[in-house]
Amino acid sequence: MVKQLSILALGIFTACVLLFRPCLAEDAHRRVGGLVVVAVDSATVSSSIEGRVESVQAVEGDDVSRDQCVISLNDSEADLRHRLAKSNVQIAVERSGENRQTVAAEIALREAKQLLDEFLSTQEINQRKAENDLSIRAAEKAEAVAQNELERAQKARANFSDSISESEIDALELAYQNRQLETRQARFEHSLAQLDVAAGKRRIDTLRTRIDAAEQARIESASLDRILRWQAEIEQHQEKLASLHLNQHRLTSPITGTLVSVSVQAGDWIDQGQTLARVVNLQRLRAEGFIPFADVESLRRTSNLNIKIQVAGGETVTVKPTRQFISPEIDPITQETRVWFEFPNPERRIKPGLSAILTMGAP
Repeated sequence: MVKQLSILALGIFTACVLLFRPCLAEDAHRRVGGLVVVAVDSATVSSSIEGRVESVQAVEGDDVSRDQCVISLNDSEADLRHRLAKSNVQIAVERSGENRQTVAAEIALREAKQLLDEFLSTQEINQRKAENDLSIRAAEKAEAVAQNELERAQKARANFSDSISESEIDALELAYQNRQLETRQARFEHSLAQLDVAAGKRRIDTLRTRIDAAEQARIESASLDRILRWQAEIEQHQEKLASLHLNQHRLTSPITGTLVSVSVQAGDWIDQGQTLARVVNLQRLRAEGFIPFADVESLRRTSNLNIKIQVAGGETVTVKPTRQFISPEIDPITQETRVWFEFPNPERRIKPGLSAILTMGAP
């Protein structure tokens, strides 16, 4: 009896193990389906201006690099405006560089100041000469002495005719006349010195007026220099704006990828902001979808994740995600959380829109 009960218990245990083995296997290899492959990087080619399409330089399916021109608009007018702006820049820069009036005004100002300094020194000498009457007084004293000698000789001859000869009287008269001339010369030179001082004052006033005029010319020329530099800067900014407007006629790809759609052709008129093409980068994809909130902790703890995707031909490709995201928000109705798993696609076998399955645990 005991032996029969033991055999029965062993059979029941074996049946339970066989019954729950699929559940254990499912827990060990948790699978989450319903994920969809999407492109991480996709962008549209649109126009910031209106215009007519000149040429379409890439077709659907072409691989394009970032900043590669995909569509060109007619830029005849924009190109002419850019050329005109460049010419205006050259003219403005040349004018600002060739203005030599400031240099000339500064030279004239320095020369006038130097001339004034030199003339002030000369004026000081003339002023001292004009104030100095020593030569006049010396000449007057010499004249008085000569006059006195002549008068004494004349009186002596009048009293004693033989005391002084006629020739001696003539010599004294000549000496007296010379002294008179020397006195007149001293007075004349002194008056000239006074005239030099008066003329020097007028000359100083003239030089100071010239300095003021040179200073004003320097200020005005410096102001003109600043205006010319500002005009050159304005023309340079205008040239940059013209260059930007010209470049807006080249519609380039924002990213590196594959051109998946082109909606215009040569001759079409496009509006500002119109979408003209779309580019998708197939080398970096995501599998995204929703998982039950109950599986979030298991997903967080699991390090061995795999994405299984069935590609063309029925082959299943397995990739490992390089990045993942688990949304902190839970849908109040479905109690599900949004997730995505990023993975590389260097061979571009996996296409956006395919279904994907996430496996947690051993592959």
